[in-house]
Amino acid sequence: IEEERVFLLENIKKDLEKIQKSEIAIIVRSNKEVEELSRFFTQNQVDVVSKQNTNILKNNYVIFLLKLFKVLQNPNQNDANLIDILRNNILWLSQVDIFKLSKHIYNLNYTKKYKISVFEKFLEFENITDITWEKVDKLTEIRDIFKELIWDLSWKNFVEFFNILLSKFKIINFIQTNWTFDDIEDIYTFFNKISSYSQNDNSFSLEKLLHKIELF
Repeated sequence: IEEERVFLLENIKKDLEKIQKSEIAIIVRSNKEVEELSRFFTQNQVDVVSKQNTNILKNNYVIFLLKLFKVLQNPNQNDANLIDILRNNILWLSQVDIFKLSKHIYNLNYTKKYKISVFEKFLEFENITDITWEKVDKLTEIRDIFKELIWDLSWKNFVEFFNILLSKFKIINFIQTNWTFDDIEDIYTFFNKISSYSQNDNSFSLEKLLHKIELF
């Protein structure tokens, strides 16, 4: 391990002769590795900024995931978050379709005492006969993923569920084609934190995660 650190340090020092330090990022598996590498680099006169010392909750992809978590936890009480998610480029939905859906629900709810949620109408969007959708197949795909994830959330452990979510929405693939070092590092740091919480608590859940984040 010590040899790997020395090798890494030597290569970073060479890179610093050619590029800016802000262009160099190292992704590790755990918070312990972050601490050990940060200490080693600092001792060898290489400045380090670790994600333990910055706020990953400000990252746009982490914000997207947190909004998604809130919708999955309580689909019918998170209209604004759901609309934000559906508008996000990660899902490749038509902005025109989401506008049509939002407008339709607004018109339905304008005079109603008991409001219809965005999620409720999204689940049955194909039954809205007065709208011509631009991307019906994509709407169907995303709608079905939401239904599957709500089911998965009800019985899978949270780390497994999180991996399934990332896979079904192809979030990592999207980040890798539109990425910065900070984005990749933030997502892996976020995942490592969730894994750490789960290892320390066998009953760790989405509800507990959102409660922890509210305390930050």
